[in-house]
Amino acid sequence: MLNGWLVPEFYYSISPLGTPVLRTNVIAGSISNNLKKYELLGYVAQITSKDNTNHLVTIVKINDANDGKPENYQWYMFNDFLVTPVKEKEVFEMSHWWKRPVIVVYQESNIARQTFDYNSWQANLNDSILYRDHFAKGTREVGTSGI
Repeated sequence: MLNGWLVPEFYYSISPLGTPVLRTNVIAGSISNNLKKYELLGYVAQITSKDNTNHLVTIVKINDANDGKPENYQWYMFNDFLVTPVKEKEVFEMSHWWKRPVIVVYQESNIARQTFDYNSWQANLNDSILYRDHFAKGTREVGTSGI
């Protein structure tokens, strides 16, 4: 059961009058050439603490086997440097006052899901940014006191 407006998938089509139609299910006899299915890929959620401070986390659906098969997808929460698996029930639970999606990403489901090439991205990775010290007032001088 869904608790809120966030759905795992929806269907989009154009009515005979030319207006967009969004549905969470397909009505018998309504399948046409312009019907498109969209699936949730993930979202960014604003988490509010009891002292009213906010923090952003990302919930993403990832294929653990990197093979594109739907049964190998798992939901994960990215919270700064912590990545943890999340149950699908929690992904779609929107009744909590402290959890609010602020960015939602859907993808048309007939687009072929490509497997991620983990080796190719490393060949072009510029890691120099990891070794720079960035601050709002500019780059800190090496060897200054108080650091």
